[in-house]
Amino acid sequence: TLHNTKSVTAVERGLFIFEKFSYISMGTDGIGIIEGKTEAFINPDNNFYGNLTIHFNASDINTSVSSNNFTVLVDYPPTASTISDQTWPEDTNLTINLSQYFTDLDNIDINYTYTQPVNITVLLDNTTDIATLVPLAEWNGIAYIQFTGYDRYNFSGTSRNITLNVSSVNDLA
Repeated sequence: TLHNTKSVTAVERGLFIFEKFSYISMGTDGIGIIEGKTEAFINPDNNFYGNLTIHFNASDINTSVSSNNFTVLVDYPPTASTISDQTWPEDTNLTINLSQYFTDLDNIDINYTYTQPVNITVLLDNTTDIATLVPLAEWNGIAYIQFTGYDRYNFSGTSRNITLNVSSVNDLA
């Protein structure tokens, strides 16, 4: 194995540091090599995701070594598109299908969390991607929420702050 190696999990780009060697990648696309430097940059092709197996040969004047194969995970975090501000009448519920607003380039299932709005209970079903917002009885007013989507590697994307406007209804006496 190469001495003084450091590895990190790659999201879109990663960095592996070696000491005083030149590098050759063995049959792996997306590796940027800087000859005579102590770094090798991993720069996968656009939209590549999954595991990237890498093998390095390194040498200096006295020594030639070969690395073991190692695998780097290339994962893109979920992204959130704009969820519009929401208005609905008091004493009714609102449902939001979060799968309409969150995407994951590498098609990994997304699980959701949220910031707790005042006076509104949030029922979140990660199986159906549906968030149901239930305001307190007879309550009307403004509240705010953000949703965050996580993939299985715990990478995340967060929505903008969404204004929730529960409008007053003229109750019959």
